[in-house]
Amino acid sequence: MPRNNLYHVLTYKEFQHKIVESLKSILDENYKIELCNILKNNSVELVAIVIKKEKEYLTPNIYLEGYYEDYLNGRSIEEILNNVIKSHSDFQERGKREINKVNFKWPNVRDGIFYRIINRDKNKRLLETVPHILYLDLAITFQYLASNNKDGIGMIRITKDHMQEWGINLRDLKELAEHNTPRLFPASVKNMNEVIYDMIKEECDDNPMYVVTNTHGINGATCMLYKDVLMQLAYELDSDLFILPSSIHEVIAIKDDGFISKADMIDMVAEVNEHEVGNEDYLSDQVYHYNRSNDMIIM
Repeated sequence: MPRNNLYHVLTYKEFQHKIVESLKSILDENYKIELCNILKNNSVELVAIVIKKEKEYLTPNIYLEGYYEDYLNGRSIEEILNNVIKSHSDFQERGKREINKVNFKWPNVRDGIFYRIINRDKNKRLLETVPHILYLDLAITFQYLASNNKDGIGMIRITKDHMQEWGINLRDLKELAEHNTPRLFPASVKNMNEVIYDMIKEECDDNPMYVVTNTHGINGATCMLYKDVLMQLAYELDSDLFILPSSIHEVIAIKDDGFISKADMIDMVAEVNEHEVGNEDYLSDQVYHYNRSNDMIIM
């Protein structure tokens, strides 16, 4: 139930301060508790609380926006504190088994290095701190797959500091990511009809649109970079392709039959991005063209 106006409702800043101070009074002095502004994809900044104990190598970023929504909807501070503490303890239990065991040294992480693609202009601050490769109006960045289980996928962003600590260069990252990413995140190409049928269990009119993503549905737009994925589709359709960046999680491939207006598609992509795609999931307003004769993507 939303909070009654008779009671003082904490502002978001007050809520953050309340959570930090309450945790300090609950947890022992071996814990360091602080607020951090976390820079996410497309310059989205989220406020997270970090609870770190001595000798803990990795700690979770516990984002507070969702907890504040819970508070506004009537959940007590005590309940929220319990949930925050549980989130931290659950992470540490998983981390002991999955993340901390690798000690984040280069020989232990190299098989988990993969790449993702993000918008270049919307991530200028982020790109100052991470190794990357510019591609079209995008940037290829690198991650480490820390965990992949029933609780979800855990990944760590690779920074320039990591690269320096490991004594590697951008070419090392690129070669490993090109090898690992298709193995860790296999490509999935489905006719849009199949996707719609999976959702509503009804046949649809023929539609020459294909969803290109990976089997996890996370950061699936990177599949447009996989060797042979677009080429195989283009030869099956006997045509070059238009590539519409639906989000960082998928792209839409359309047969270039000579009748489709690229300008109309650009307008469509921009409209969908404005009204349907969240800020953090946005990839681009451009429409790309895949040429099967030279296996290249251009804007």
